Amino acid sequence: GAGNSFWKKLAAGLASGGLAAAIFTPVDVLKVRYMADRSPKGQPPLYPNLRSAVAVIYRNEGVANGLYKGMGTTVIRSSVLNCAQVATYDQSKQSLLVLFPAVFQEGIWTHFAASFVSGP
Repeated sequence: GAGNSFWKKLAAGLASGGLAAAIFTPVDVLKVRYMADRSPKGQPPLYPNLRSAVAVIYRNEGVANGLYKGMGTTVIRSSVLNCAQVATYDQSKQSLLVLFPAVFQEGIWTHFAASFVSGP
């Protein structure tokens, strides 16, 4: 919002990106393993469904080295990306509303313009 400093916006983006990545790393690991399963023709897939993927990964690799594999780099990437996007989006939106009040009011076009400025 208008009362938050840019540093608070950066911190909020950093924290939310890191927390989300830490929580959802197992989901990402499951998705990647499930999609990358290239069992030879005539043999059953290593992961016939997501439930079996969880069981196989947990049994063979455990929680830390299996379901949370790569969490450190994922948290760093997500934190930095989210930090930049949240802060620049909110700052862009605030600037558009203040600098161009005749053009931008709170609404879909202001959100679109701020999103365009903040990047992917």
